[in-house]
Amino acid sequence: MKRVLRILTIMIVAGSFGGGGTVLADASSLKPFFGTYEGASLAPSAEAQPRDLKVYIKAAADDGFSVAWQTTIYGDDDPHRKTQSLEFRPSKNNPNVYQALPTGLSVGMVPSRDPLDGAPFAWARVLGKVLSVNVLTITKQGDYVIQTYDRALTPGGMTLSFARVRNGSVEKRLLGSLERIGD
Repeated sequence: MKRVLRILTIMIVAGSFGGGGTVLADASSLKPFFGTYEGASLAPSAEAQPRDLKVYIKAAADDGFSVAWQTTIYGDDDPHRKTQSLEFRPSKNNPNVYQALPTGLSVGMVPSRDPLDGAPFAWARVLGKVLSVNVLTITKQGDYVIQTYDRALTPGGMTLSFARVRNGSVEKRLLGSLERIGD
C-alpha cells in the first residue's frame, strides 16, 4: 500500500508540471534539467522488471543539449544494461521542438531525419518542468512504435514516466524516481 501511495504521489506531482501553456524552446528552459541523476523504477510489474536508472543531461553546441540514459534491468538471469544517448538542436521550423542529430552521441541507435528509412526519428520538447524525449520507429512491417520519456523536475531530482506504444496500444509503462547527484 505504501508503494502504491508513493507512485500515486509521484504521478500527481509529475502531472502537475505538465499543465499550462506552451513554453518556447530556448537554452534557459533547459538549464534546470542539466545534471546527473540516479534512481530506480517504482512499480515493477508484469510490464517491467525492476531496474536502476541513470540520466545525464548537459548543454551542447548551438543552444542544444545532450541526454544519455542507462538502465540496468534485473530479471531471472544476470542483470543487463542498456545505454542510449542523443544530442538535440533547436528545430528551425518549430520553436517548441528540439530535433535529434542524425549522427553524434548515439549509443545503440543512430537517429534519422526520415522515419521511413527504418532508423529511429527522435525529437524533444520542454513544457514547463517536463522534458519529453520521443523516439519514433517505423518497422519493416509498417508498424509504428513510439517511446516517450517524460522527465519531470522535482525539488530533489526528477521523476521518469516512460511509455512504449505500438500502433496505438501501450506495450510497456514504467515510472521511476531519480535524485540529482551532480551538475
